Amino acid sequence: MKIKKRVLLQAMEYAKNAAATDAVNEILKKVLLDVTKDQITIIGSDLKMSVTSNLRSGFQSDDKDLGKYLVDPGMFVQLLKELPGSVEDINLDFDKNITLKYNRSKVKLESFNGAENYPIPEEEKDVLKSVTVDGTKFAALIDAVGMLALDNKMPVLKAIHIVCENGKMRSEACDGHTMAISETEVKELAETEKFDFCVEGRCLRSARRMFGNKIMLKITDKFLFISSDQLRISIRKVDGKFPDLNKMLSQFAGIGTLAISKDELSGVLKRCSLLKGNKRNPVLLSTEDNLLNVDMTTDKSNLHEELNVFKSGENLKIYLDSVRLLECINVIPKEDDTLNLYYASMKNPIILKNEDYLYCVMPIRANA
Repeated sequence: MKIKKRVLLQAMEYAKNAAATDAVNEILKKVLLDVTKDQITIIGSDLKMSVTSNLRSGFQSDDKDLGKYLVDPGMFVQLLKELPGSVEDINLDFDKNITLKYNRSKVKLESFNGAENYPIPEEEKDVLKSVTVDGTKFAALIDAVGMLALDNKMPVLKAIHIVCENGKMRSEACDGHTMAISETEVKELAETEKFDFCVEGRCLRSARRMFGNKIMLKITDKFLFISSDQLRISIRKVDGKFPDLNKMLSQFAGIGTLAISKDELSGVLKRCSLLKGNKRNPVLLSTEDNLLNVDMTTDKSNLHEELNVFKSGENLKIYLDSVRLLECINVIPKEDDTLNLYYASMKNPIILKNEDYLYCVMPIRANA
């Protein structure tokens, strides 16, 4: 059967994103190719997330080709990338192993045992909610909060919480020390429609690289399904109730605000992060009139910088983790030149927000 190299490479890269790299079960480190009469289905899965591509290129398989084959995705992808640039079409032969033929050359790849035991992704049944959204917007929501949805003892704090209500879609994440919220309008959502779900951040960050311009979200009791064109992604939902961030934020009454250049604050925080190394040396932010002082002391170095700001309200004095604050600033849209910081006391967090996002960074003790 003949297939375009770019089509095969993209499908293999998508499946490779879902294949487990550190699984005990060797089968989950592989990718499944399921060859039927009129299509090749390529599947990668680590049980939490599965990626399925259905390749239909007008070909028809011979009877000898039909079957299921397990391949090493890393080797397969790298091989396709290393083929001559002039190669556009590839002929695939399946006979226990897989042979790629191009021009007057061919490469035979090993097909591993266990294809019949490969986990087949769940079907989209008993769908509770479905909506079509802009894939670029959905990816931006994930990027805006995903840096917080990392390893955590509580599964729900490894998740990104997606909330749909009032014609908008909101993403939320919290690692126990920092909170992030991002929101965008979704014209396909009815004003009265309301639903939410939690999905592991690692899975969503891997999936967002595969989104098309338009994607269909389908939510079932246990899974989120994301589909576009010939691609389908299934991700197991995270159990547990996500914390009510708005309720938590309502406890912090602000006493002052700062307007500051994003580039200037980002620059000094990068220098602080470089000097602190791997230690938790806090950075001290304090104000005097319309001047922000940034101070940090380590065992071997110290830093003091002054930045011009527009201040309203009482003076600020707070110790923060420079890396956490910088992570939030780094995902704020590039077109936002000025940051608005809201603060209360040394024991209350710094909040960065506008109409589309909110980041809340808790203070730390000076001797932490």
